[in-house]
Amino acid sequence: MVMNTSLQLKGSKKYHFKFTIEKKYNLKEDFTIAYKAKRYIHNMHVSLLLDEGISAEFIERGEYEPFCEVKKTKQNIIMDHSGVILPHQGFIFALKID
Repeated sequence: MVMNTSLQLKGSKKYHFKFTIEKKYNLKEDFTIAYKAKRYIHNMHVSLLLDEGISAEFIERGEYEPFCEVKKTKQNIIMDHSGVILPHQGFIFALKID
């Protein structure tokens, strides 16, 4: 799927954008959720909601400054990164059925 969006920006010299990416995975085929940055990212917030009987482990991919754990329960993992994530850096969630 390719999506193109164009915006005409008027009236200000500074703008803020927020992107939310939602994907559904099939645990019979996919046991990892991975993200690798394609460009520079400043201040990343990651939240993973899990169903009953599924657990996950968070693994960083090459950041100079580590992610900070905001919340970690059996059904919810929230991680935060204050700073810059460079291209090819990111994270992996390794999933496991309990």
